[in-house]
Amino acid sequence: MKRDNAEGIRMLCLARFLHTPTSTLLLALCVLFASSYAQAVEMASDALVIASDQLEMESVLVATRKSTSAAESAIDTSDLEPIPQDAEHELELADPEATLAPPNTQEEERAERPRALKAKVPTNPKAQVDEVYRKYTGPKPAKFHGVMPGRSTYDDLVSEWGDLEESGAESTETPGGLVVSYPMDPFERVEALITDDVVQLIRVTLAKPASNASLIDLIGLDRIETVDILDPSTGELIGITFPEKGLTLLAKPSLAPGPIHSTHLILQPHDAQAFILRAENRPEWNCEPKIADLLRAIDLDPENAHAHWLLASAYLYAGQDNLAEASAAEAVRLSPDESAYRMCWAECLTSMKEYDRAVLQTRRVLDDDSSQEIVRAQALAAFGRLAALGEDSIADKAVGFQNMAIEIADQLATSANDDERRLAKQLLVTAHLDVAREVAQRDYKNKANVVAEWVGRASGFAEEAIENDNGGLGLRLQVAREALAALAIMRPTKNPSPWVAEAEQTAKAMLEENDDALHRARIEW
Repeated sequence: MKRDNAEGIRMLCLARFLHTPTSTLLLALCVLFASSYAQAVEMASDALVIASDQLEMESVLVATRKSTSAAESAIDTSDLEPIPQDAEHELELADPEATLAPPNTQEEERAERPRALKAKVPTNPKAQVDEVYRKYTGPKPAKFHGVMPGRSTYDDLVSEWGDLEESGAESTETPGGLVVSYPMDPFERVEALITDDVVQLIRVTLAKPASNASLIDLIGLDRIETVDILDPSTGELIGITFPEKGLTLLAKPSLAPGPIHSTHLILQPHDAQAFILRAENRPEWNCEPKIADLLRAIDLDPENAHAHWLLASAYLYAGQDNLAEASAAEAVRLSPDESAYRMCWAECLTSMKEYDRAVLQTRRVLDDDSSQEIVRAQALAAFGRLAALGEDSIADKAVGFQNMAIEIADQLATSANDDERRLAKQLLVTAHLDVAREVAQRDYKNKANVVAEWVGRASGFAEEAIENDNGGLGLRLQVAREALAALAIMRPTKNPSPWVAEAEQTAKAMLEENDDALHRARIEW
């Protein structure tokens, strides 16, 4: 990647970023280091799609059978569908188009309309986040020599930094605004971008690269959690951002191991994308700071559908179903064509027991040809859970839906895309457990063995994900909980003591490693 751009182009690119609400910090930094806008667009595209020429890999089911000793010792994994051929009920694959009928027309029209978020959540999130938000609000944006981007005017800048002519500063008009460049010891150069008479961005070029550790210590930012900005094409570190301060350290390109050095400081107003990126990088069990980051992002950019969707997922994990449904509905309202947002909304509706509306939204995901494969698999699994709640003629199709979800997830669980792969592994665990529970409550021969096989496979997938893919102990607890649920409804049942012990030990370990109040409340429940 070329990095010898003219300084004016770099400032112009940053100016374009500041005036494009839907741009992301990653895209802006791609543009910043690209030699042309065409290259920047290509880089951004590479970051958003999975390359079509990925290396072919084995099915994760096959890989798991070879590598997961826990699964191998517990079950025979020679057949994906372990229901005996002489079972009293034939398990058939279902047609999503015909199995679950939607509500009548009036109900459908009502379900089509996302509930207005304003009816449940105040326009300003600060009014309703209480202790969580206040705890993580953090400091004000950074100033540089008395000038704060987003607040200081051109006159303020001249007052603090000196008259342009007297100080030897230079100014240049660009499509993005006025760029002024001051000589200012001990820095090589200090530039400011002014638009509509307000300083929008400050860039400080260091006289020589300085280690990030020394800069952080010098500025006193050691208590603020940072966000790494990576080149989407190479994974190389471009810089680190301090969201609460509106400060980014741009890293010196280096392939050598060792301390990271920065060449520039970038100061700008609080930016929603920085908080969103930090929230995305947090594990799901960091509930409080994750929710606080997303509420801050929405405070800065109320129309950001992605932030509402992430917030819905965080609320759903924390057991806040009403807040989750409101956030998911708002994400769908803002971006109705995004199937992942709609699937999240359907999951929230299911949690609230609004099954008719959940069915409708899930069907819309399956009917959408543009839905990503992982989202389609999630929709099929959700259909299976919804079908299981219906009368026998519908419930008979539940396992068929789960099998279709498993088939898709199996292929995606070896994806090079981290998010897609981990979601697929999570889905494999959930779908196998759903089948185990469905078999447990119906009339099948050799029921106990069949349930044990499905639970055993789910356990194998969970342990593989925990060991190799940052799965988290929550997967193990999920297996123990669902195994106990299956045993509770199965007649005759089996001794639940091993799964009770597993649940208690796992919950204890999770509580010991995390002090997040919302996460602890979820585990204790």
